[in-house]
Amino acid sequence: MRDSTSAAFLRIFYPKGSSAPSCTNCLARGGAQAEVPIATGPTDDATLSYSVRFPVGFQFVKGGKLPGLCGGTCNSGGADPNGTDGWSERLMWRAGGAAEVYSYTATTRGYGDELGKGTWTWQADGRWHSVAMHVHLNTPGIADGYVDISYDGVLVSHSGGLKFRTVPTLHINGLFFSTFYGGHDITWAPTADMYADFANFKLA
Repeated sequence: MRDSTSAAFLRIFYPKGSSAPSCTNCLARGGAQAEVPIATGPTDDATLSYSVRFPVGFQFVKGGKLPGLCGGTCNSGGADPNGTDGWSERLMWRAGGAAEVYSYTATTRGYGDELGKGTWTWQADGRWHSVAMHVHLNTPGIADGYVDISYDGVLVSHSGGLKFRTVPTLHINGLFFSTFYGGHDITWAPTADMYADFANFKLA
């Protein structure tokens, strides 16, 4: 799609009653998910940046996922990474637009760890806002990895002491374009059709 400035953007729809693909009592499925590899190949240090626009009146409900970075099998959905198979760092909105990093690393058990929760807030004001995620993988055997988040050019979250991997063969593979409401049941779902816009994706 294109807006009034003729700039291209991607609009993702979240239908009324939709939540994660794993939801068994939801009215619909919404959002999107894809893994996009880095064109230049895997790396151990990368920054993903993009613009996001939530319309006025966007229902944050209990929470939902937003794009981030991942490696290996891009573990998510309650998977327990073991340090050799994969990891993922996605962004997330919570109730009221509270923001966080939703993290699956070698030390995660059960559902993802919540990093930097509430240190910034997603704005549902119909305007574009920029976000950047910088992931630095740990040295295998040492918990020296970190994730930095900047929102509208301001560093809002630093999460250090992370252990993404135990082997040097696990890297950052690329963009984890993952966005949907949820959560795994209808209590996470919006009560009306919703959407969010994305643009200006850069991976460096």
